[in-house]
Amino acid sequence: MGEIIQIHLGNCGNQIGSSFYEYISDEHGLDPQGNYIGESFLQREKINVFFQPEIASSKYSARALLVDLDSSTLDSIRTSSQAKLFRPENIINMKNGANNVWPKGYYTDSWTIMKKIVDQMRKEVEICDNFRGFQVISSISAGTGGGILCKLLETINEEYKTIVSTVSIMSSQQNSENSLAAYNNILSIPTLQEKPDQCIMIDNDSLYSLCENVLFLENASFLDINHIVAGALGILTAPLRFLSPLSTDFQSMVMNLNPFEKLHFLSLSLAPLAAKLTPQFKILSPFEIFQQMNQPSNFLSNIDFKTEKTLAAGAFFRGHMGDREVELLCSRYSEKNAEIFAKGVRQGFLLGHSAVPPKGMKLAGSCLINNTCFRSYLKEMKVKYEKLSKKKSFMHWFTGEGMDELEFVEKAGTVDDLIGEYEKIIGN
Repeated sequence: MGEIIQIHLGNCGNQIGSSFYEYISDEHGLDPQGNYIGESFLQREKINVFFQPEIASSKYSARALLVDLDSSTLDSIRTSSQAKLFRPENIINMKNGANNVWPKGYYTDSWTIMKKIVDQMRKEVEICDNFRGFQVISSISAGTGGGILCKLLETINEEYKTIVSTVSIMSSQQNSENSLAAYNNILSIPTLQEKPDQCIMIDNDSLYSLCENVLFLENASFLDINHIVAGALGILTAPLRFLSPLSTDFQSMVMNLNPFEKLHFLSLSLAPLAAKLTPQFKILSPFEIFQQMNQPSNFLSNIDFKTEKTLAAGAFFRGHMGDREVELLCSRYSEKNAEIFAKGVRQGFLLGHSAVPPKGMKLAGSCLINNTCFRSYLKEMKVKYEKLSKKKSFMHWFTGEGMDELEFVEKAGTVDDLIGEYEKIIGN
């Protein structure tokens, strides 16, 4: 068992973080304030992975830092029912926000806020018995989620020799209200390529498409969106949080799903899909769950198994099914769909299985796929960026924060190189 410290950045990262901890607190028998009210020994057996027990009490606090340059989202958490779940000193904010400008987060405000973040990270690591790594959640299309993220990843890389995984939300490339998202994406990607060990990429477009076309929600709210992401992360982390013969750890996920050092951008699925307030009426079989897990429509980002190649795959199950059944489902799928894997890579799944199902369900599952489909996102980002940079639209907002235009050229070149790396894999 090893502890994982989560760091939530910006409005998006903190909203998802709040939903995730609401989700797993309930599973571990904790009330919103962190008091243990559960009844099963399974709930506490590996609770220390994401929660720190308080001395001489049955209360737990989240191993998490909540960071934002704006105070609005964090103020709402401070006054919510979850307030006592997070230690007050781990909620760090300024008052002015980053205004969706990447260099304001990276250059201007990071010098003020990073010292507080680093101090609290150190304190969190020191109280761990077997610290395993960091998981950072943010929107790379935003000023805080992109700019502070990159500065934070550089700092972690310098000070800690540990595993770093990110969960990165990408804003819509077509209908984004944030017109600066294309700039922020281009500036964030090179650091995501270089510093963390793996990056789980989630697309806002895909999330809203799931709500509209699969869940038939006419007006999906952030509550619905965040619940879907929290559910997927809940399944993905279940083998870390509950004992099982097919449990897996943080390190094995990274080592097995990223055969190429630079190509560590992953896609995540969820089955069955359900909105927060929508009950599940149909009980699915293990085979049906596995089918849904591998359907492109169930992924939280666009994925295409026909034209793209899979470099590695992981399958994570929750619920009452035999471990042998899990292994057979995955091996048969790999045999029948060998063409989706790139040449020279291992054709199979990293397996994780927790016998503890999500609340209100019998079975659930999630696939974590390293697929070359991320190159299409890179190309979209590049096209959007070039349209803006050609006219120098909004460029003064970035140079006004101390950024040189040549940095755009350098970062865009790195994105081109990354696209080239994916093209080589496709060519082979």
